[in-house]
Amino acid sequence: MNKQLALVAAIVVLIAAVLALTLRGCGRTSDGLSPQQVQAGNRLQEIAARTGGDWNKLSPEERAFLMQLSHNNERSARMLLLNAARTGPPSPTPGGPPRRTGGGSGR
Repeated sequence: MNKQLALVAAIVVLIAAVLALTLRGCGRTSDGLSPQQVQAGNRLQEIAARTGGDWNKLSPEERAFLMQLSHNNERSARMLLLNAARTGPPSPTPGGPPRRTGGGSGR
């Protein structure tokens, strides 16, 4: 009987430990970004604020940084800078309905 009681107590402690370790991360406010990603995002925001999104105002080091972020694609790097410098409302949600421009087939 004592062995059964000890076994039940050990199982209860084990389950409690597993639950405690599993639920430990649930209260985090992390956005899932690594410290390096946060640092890169902060630097991008600083560059965008200083240049206003103007590619010609970048230093060679800043251009190299943006090219690295965009996998050496200059067009993507320019778009990244422009989007980071935007201060207006966000773009429409990707996958949302298309915008109606008044043209088209008139259906």
